[in-house]
Amino acid sequence: MGLVSASRAFCVCLLFFSTDKLQAQIKVASFSTVLSEIAQKVGGKNVLVTSLIKPGQDPHEYQLTPGDLSAATASDLVLLSGKGMEATYLRNLRDALPKQVQVLAVGDQIPGLTQGAEEGKDAEKEATQDPHWWNSILETERATAVVRDALVHLDGQHATDYQAG
Repeated sequence: MGLVSASRAFCVCLLFFSTDKLQAQIKVASFSTVLSEIAQKVGGKNVLVTSLIKPGQDPHEYQLTPGDLSAATASDLVLLSGKGMEATYLRNLRDALPKQVQVLAVGDQIPGLTQGAEEGKDAEKEATQDPHWWNSILETERATAVVRDALVHLDGQHATDYQAG
């Protein structure tokens, strides 16, 4: 009888600690391969990142699928490139997500790049915002800080891990 009780106690402890570890991870759904990589590097073992746009997939051609919507719905944090990149499916996505899911359009949180300005001509009128912030090292570093801050906000218990990542 003692061996059976000990085995049950061990199984309960194992189940408790395994479940606790799974619940400790922040679930992140990302609509950008760059943001998926940033979230994984910053979050480390404390995050579970699902990259909804796969490497090699053209994000300009992306269409929201029921499976991607399910993954986003099950997440704690949804990362978007921002700056209008997800305009074709953003409304449907936001309408479908539960209120507790944080949606972060990372590019909207950073100044951004300008393109198309020629010197000597009415440069301010010709310059437009370039939504491809990941083409700049400085902007990518800023995006990393935005993702880090979001993870800290969601999971302050691991703030030092995120700040080190």
